[in-house]
Amino acid sequence: MSEPGEVSPEQIVAPEIPRSGWETLIILQRHGRYDNRRPIDGQNLAEEEKGYGHLTEEGKLEAKKRANERIDAALSQDPQNTDFLIVNSPTFWLDNEQLGQRAKETAEIIAGEVIERLKSKDYQKNQFLNHSNRFHEDLSRPDPRIGEAKMFQVPEFVNVLREEYNGQPPEFWKDYYRDDHKELREQLHAEGPEDIARRIDRSVKVVARFARGYHQQHPDRKLVGWMITHGDGLEPYLQ
Repeated sequence: MSEPGEVSPEQIVAPEIPRSGWETLIILQRHGRYDNRRPIDGQNLAEEEKGYGHLTEEGKLEAKKRANERIDAALSQDPQNTDFLIVNSPTFWLDNEQLGQRAKETAEIIAGEVIERLKSKDYQKNQFLNHSNRFHEDLSRPDPRIGEAKMFQVPEFVNVLREEYNGQPPEFWKDYYRDDHKELREQLHAEGPEDIARRIDRSVKVVARFARGYHQQHPDRKLVGWMITHGDGLEPYLQ
């Protein structure tokens, strides 16, 4: 039976998290829901436009809920010996530094929930590796390799697709992931789905390599590497 206030094993959700048999767990997830409206003038934002690109209130609540489910699952085996490292895409909405960073905001929510859970259970502060000297005590570590698709930095390419598909409906993304416009894309030097998959794979391998070294130094501990990226990166990476 669980102690009062604890979560019993049968109450834990997040079926994607294995309950046993792991020493390193890498979670690669999309950011939460956000305000995807676009400002009229990206250089001179109206006051109401400054919230664009940030998580919505619903997105924040959803991110918190999913974070707690996964934290419960990750801590269900050996909580005192389970450590966390949070990594995020640093991408700004529309590559505009005046707008939101939905992956970073999601990562900070996750980090906050991890810290609160560790505090509430009297676990050790050093189980949150981002607050170690090695990672400069940031809530989350930015990694541009898991940033948004860089094709948006080539408007000549994106605008052709938007005109063809009348915006960015599901068909826009489906054909981009299949690289149906490869010839045009290569002519304009825009990033393709295989390029995205390779850079995300490099980032995942960096976390995995860090984990191997970490376990050599701390063989009795588990490590959760939690990476927050974008849907346009997850799709080609998983294909």
